[in-house]
Amino acid sequence: MNGSGCKTCPEQYCDCLYRGSYCKARRAEHGLGDPMTNADYMRAMTDEELAHDIMVWIVSNRNAYDEDSLEKFILHYLENPYNT
Repeated sequence: MNGSGCKTCPEQYCDCLYRGSYCKARRAEHGLGDPMTNADYMRAMTDEELAHDIMVWIVSNRNAYDEDSLEKFILHYLENPYNT
């Protein structure tokens, strides 16, 4: 099952579960580690960088989600690989 990090993986046509053990093994064969998720990237941010990114996100997405769908969207976003 392809995940959003599959587009940067050299194993473009594999059929393993994204970020599962087989995926990890195949990525290791190419010298790649587990991709950094958005949550990992956010943990590494300074307070100023995080504040700026949250402000930009709120302004650009206000009124786009109700409470339940916003929570699901945020969890999905945090679990996905960070794309520069």
